[in-house]
Amino acid sequence: MVVSAAESKQRVAMGERNLRKVELVTLKYLLLQHRRKQQSSMITISHQVTQLGIYLRLLRPVVISKHAAVAPCHVACTAHMFESYFVLQFRVTNNTKGEYMQNIRVSVDPPRDKALFVQEQGQPLRALRCKSTGMSYVILRSCLTASAIKAPFACKLCFVVIPQHAAHDSHMSKVRPKEIPLENLNISIIFPNK
Repeated sequence: MVVSAAESKQRVAMGERNLRKVELVTLKYLLLQHRRKQQSSMITISHQVTQLGIYLRLLRPVVISKHAAVAPCHVACTAHMFESYFVLQFRVTNNTKGEYMQNIRVSVDPPRDKALFVQEQGQPLRALRCKSTGMSYVILRSCLTASAIKAPFACKLCFVVIPQHAAHDSHMSKVRPKEIPLENLNISIIFPNK
């Protein structure tokens, strides 16, 4: 009887361990699917993404909206790291009531004291209705010689505001450009190959 109780506990422990292994495999699969989704949404910006070299990794998304709870726009950035390039993917949500946003882009200014990055190109977002979300992109070429960096980028959201009642009007006198300062985007990277 004592032997069967010990065997029973051992089987329960083995079953729990196998369940944990299955959960780990499931989490890894979900993470891989999320990364593939991020990469496929990024590939839509242009054919140049395929010319950026080997994709190394995805950096954790960061919210860069100031006062995110009351901001007219919510902005989060995901950095995609290639061998010599970074693709900054900005997820912009229009929280304003009754206003369309057009020609939406994030202006990114690298640190002045170091020539770490050169902006290659940007892909603005054409338009966002109220309570909708879209993606804008900036491609930076890395001029790094070090194996590790920590660089703050000054960012601001630039767009044109069109009141909803004037969106279908041919008279565009109510159109006004707008800029919203965002929090600095801090990029900390360790390169394994350098």
